[in-house]
Amino acid sequence: HIQLLIGIVLFFLNDYLSIISDIGMGEVMKNKMLRSNIIEHPTTMIVAVVLITIGYSKHKKKLTSRPKFKLLAIFYTLALILVLAKIPWNVWF
Repeated sequence: HIQLLIGIVLFFLNDYLSIISDIGMGEVMKNKMLRSNIIEHPTTMIVAVVLITIGYSKHKKKLTSRPKFKLLAIFYTLALILVLAKIPWNVWF
């Protein structure tokens, strides 16, 4: 959750809202890089955090270990796939 809060702060510090108001949402959606940075990446990361939170909450309600960890593994794996899919790898390599 801390990383989500840091990401939200960075989103507003990067002035993405002024970019949207200057060029319009239609142009943002046409530009692949802007769409990824402003729309897809934040949305996917929020969904990943929600999946992790739901998985952790649901696993606490199970009584036996096998279903607990199966549920945890499913939700955490889905969240990991989403996070890995939206990391801007071209910036890193």
